[in-house]
Amino acid sequence: MLAELRTETIAEAASAINAVHVRLAREREEALRAQQALRAIQAEANATEFEHESDAMTITQLAGALNVRPSTLRFWEQEGLVTPERVTSLQARRYGLSAIRAARIVAALRGTGYSIPAVREIMGSLHQLDSLGRTQHILQQHLDQIATRTVALLRAGADLAAVVGDHGS
Repeated sequence: MLAELRTETIAEAASAINAVHVRLAREREEALRAQQALRAIQAEANATEFEHESDAMTITQLAGALNVRPSTLRFWEQEGLVTPERVTSLQARRYGLSAIRAARIVAALRGTGYSIPAVREIMGSLHQLDSLGRTQHILQQHLDQIATRTVALLRAGADLAAVVGDHGS
């Protein structure tokens, strides 16, 4: 990149370097959102709760607790993300603790920007809780790589400023 930008004006070179900084910042934000969602998943998975009949919620109660609309919960059910029990002859939904936990995880993932297909994939892998530790490790490695690339870019930016500054004089 440095070689390509030697012939550019200072404004063009600065713009190119800035664009790379922006891409790195976006990558970092995505990785941090993923870590936040992973912490929410781990907290839910580690929660020790005992399921009692009285702990169940209706769709209206759960929607209110999660600050989503009941139609959102129905959509999540349709997408296979949350599975409530069907009770009564009217097929009313009843959310036990496992469905509540799943809905909370889905809400956390969606709140951090994950798409429905990505949430579906994550929810499908939750039965392998050891994979969460591996995922956390991979995310941390990715953040470390982004930091290394950022520092290298800062150094290259300083070198480029010197080269382009000399060229522009």
